[in-house]
Amino acid sequence: MPDQTPQFKTITTPLNPTSTFTYKMLWQTRLKRLRKILKYTFIFFLTITLLITAFWLTNYIRARHAFNNIAHYRTGDQINQHYDQLANTERAASYTQALLELDTAYELTDNISLFDRLATHQFSLITPTPPEIRARIDTLLDRNQEAIKSLITHNNLGPIRFQHDYNAPTAKIPYLDHVHEIASLLTLKILIHFKDNHPEPALDTTLALIQYAKSLQHDPHGFSQTMVKYLHNYYIPTIIDAISQTHPFTSDQIKQIQDAYAAHPYDPRAAAYDMVLAQQFISLQHFENEPRFQLPLSHLPLTRDLDHIETIRFFDTIFTQLQNQSDDFSWIYDYSETIRPYHHIAREASWLVNIDFNQKFYKSHNHILFSLAAERYYLDHNNTPHETDADLVPTYLKELPTEN
Repeated sequence: MPDQTPQFKTITTPLNPTSTFTYKMLWQTRLKRLRKILKYTFIFFLTITLLITAFWLTNYIRARHAFNNIAHYRTGDQINQHYDQLANTERAASYTQALLELDTAYELTDNISLFDRLATHQFSLITPTPPEIRARIDTLLDRNQEAIKSLITHNNLGPIRFQHDYNAPTAKIPYLDHVHEIASLLTLKILIHFKDNHPEPALDTTLALIQYAKSLQHDPHGFSQTMVKYLHNYYIPTIIDAISQTHPFTSDQIKQIQDAYAAHPYDPRAAAYDMVLAQQFISLQHFENEPRFQLPLSHLPLTRDLDHIETIRFFDTIFTQLQNQSDDFSWIYDYSETIRPYHHIAREASWLVNIDFNQKFYKSHNHILFSLAAERYYLDHNNTPHETDADLVPTYLKELPTEN
């Protein structure tokens, strides 16, 4: 039989012409080199895998340890129960229902300055209102007449905790727009009463706006506190300025407004604590539930537990600061700058600045109380007070409000 052994051509190398090197030897060398590369590649990826696993387990153990040793850590259910503890009363249910029934549809509020920033006509008590604008305003108020009456029945009841979606700690949008529109609607209603010389319904609606502001300022939501700024820095001052211009009320009616506004004073420390508690719930939900969208790095299992730890420690630090600091919350700004940028809480820290608005709030709040006292003095004496301390205290004010 002929020889079946495969024949391999010889290769002559330039460096050693006398040596021979077959193709079989060439492929054997290549295969040996490939095996060596695969071996070290496998070792490399195995090492990386083990390091990642060790890092993840370390973070997991640290997280478990942190959860067991941080005093202020609460589960989402516990925080939600605290948040909702005042929301199950009949008063809250009827008040929330009245809020839900208010209709500020675009076709009604278009080109009305309190709702539309691009309105061609700015509503004013002095200048006449164009007939087409007044017709739209009347339609808007008529459609909301029953809901506003329902809100008025809750006047002077103290802060009311909202229910349903208004009370959900994770509900920010679209309810923020509706909350804003309710304030605009009540303000418009009051100004129309002033323009039409209807003091009694104007008084009731003014008290309803104050009731609304008091309820919002005791709501632990960051966006509620933002809305409180608008109420006390824009909407209510708008009404106070209109009162000073037109003098629609008697001295006794002004005293009702003053008493309602001074009642249930804002406690910045309690409001800050509740706000942080509500925000803590939102942040913990981020880890307890699946994220709605994926972001690089911060949502990977590799860093999720570490992020979770830092978030809990962040809130622990905030609660400790609230217990130890004075009423000056300016430290919030410095602390927010120290948050590591890749942590989840760093992307949600904008609400922190709402804690530090108490000084601005007090300034506006005290200015409104002083203006109401001065209006009462004007109605009683047909003159403005000359010496505010002697003229207003104690008949019209218990004491002159301070700026702090």
